Amino acid sequence: MKKQEWIELLIANPNKAKECTCWNELNNNDWFKLLDKQPKLLDFIDFNVRKNISLEKDSIIHLFIYHPELAKDFNHWNYFEQADWMMLLSSQPQFIDKCDKISEIDEFNWPLILEGQPQLSYLCSKWKDFDSSSWSILLSKQRQFIAKAKEYKAGWVGILANYPNTTECPYWDKFDNDDWEYLLYFQPQFVSKCNKFEDFDVWNWDSLLCKNPDFFKLAEKYPNGMRAIMLLKRSENRKRKNYEKMPSRELTDRLIMDRRLADDFDKFDLWKRIDNNDWGRLLSKQPQFAEEEDCPQKIVMTDSDCTFFFKAFATDSTLIDEFNERNLWEKFENNIISQLSTKYPQMKTQ
Repeated sequence: MKKQEWIELLIANPNKAKECTCWNELNNNDWFKLLDKQPKLLDFIDFNVRKNISLEKDSIIHLFIYHPELAKDFNHWNYFEQADWMMLLSSQPQFIDKCDKISEIDEFNWPLILEGQPQLSYLCSKWKDFDSSSWSILLSKQRQFIAKAKEYKAGWVGILANYPNTTECPYWDKFDNDDWEYLLYFQPQFVSKCNKFEDFDVWNWDSLLCKNPDFFKLAEKYPNGMRAIMLLKRSENRKRKNYEKMPSRELTDRLIMDRRLADDFDKFDLWKRIDNNDWGRLLSKQPQFAEEEDCPQKIVMTDSDCTFFFKAFATDSTLIDEFNERNLWEKFENNIISQLSTKYPQMKTQ
């Protein structure tokens, strides 16, 4: 039998697993489909001989998120890397005692864990390494860390980026050019407090100019600001041409990774280039873009595309609440709704 035939057979009759001859041919999507329907097939992953174990890790993590009881006899925790632990602990913090890589979890993954599981903060030893972006991500979801953030300069940038009415900041004169770039990107009203424009490099200016044209007059007063303006004008056509070459999937992935690229999407009219199913992938991570005029009224996705929602919701459970508040479920076909609602009964689909 061919691989797909085996998958369908095993989903219908897992007792045939010992007869299966295609285990080494299965990729991550295959394992995801199998384990989602027949979780006990986990026993048939041979961790000792498989060279592509990384392919199955996402599926195993997904399995443990929804069937944590199946991890009881699992003895291969050492295969998980820090990014894997971030995904698992964000949803199932009880596995913390299995994690042998606490010290390896870096300042970029800790905020993603803590925004969903703040009770694990006692294990974090990377606070001083959090940059402005990391603090901003964490504080946007967990205000209780404001007191901790106030101990660090980058923490204050994160506080002000999210809560600009906080006025007692003691670090105004200590923010460097990168701190100011990040803060002014989100809160340009603080421009009068900035005393580091002389230190801005071309890239600091470029970020602000791309976001807010009001900074052009200010940039013209500084050498690096003028260079940024000239480079920006020269790069517009180049950037436009680069975007023209990108397929929908690549455009979507870039926007998922960096929401600030929405400015480019407006400037170059890229929203129309996103395919229908890629809109679903985008909203699974960045639901605020549902407000864009070009967002489809109805989004059609394949069953396998549900993976993006499972991973997104496992990492950040507040996304479900945001979907509920925005009434976004009505944009999706019933095949997606039925799969997700079995895992997430808190979905408000009516």
